[in-house]
Amino acid sequence: MPLDDHLEGDIWEVRIKLENRIARFLFVIDKQTMILLHGFIKKVKKHRSRNSIWQNKD
Repeated sequence: MPLDDHLEGDIWEVRIKLENRIARFLFVIDKQTMILLHGFIKKVKKHRSRNSIWQNKD
């Protein structure tokens, strides 16, 4: 997966690999200015599927 990616319209995403997590930032560029829209750090690699949640119930 590339470090940056065009999402939709003017919105872009950049990913930064940390020690054991990935930080993601959504941004737009207006003329020569980058505007940060949202940033977050993923804490798990993948989310559990709905099927696995129901299978773990007693």
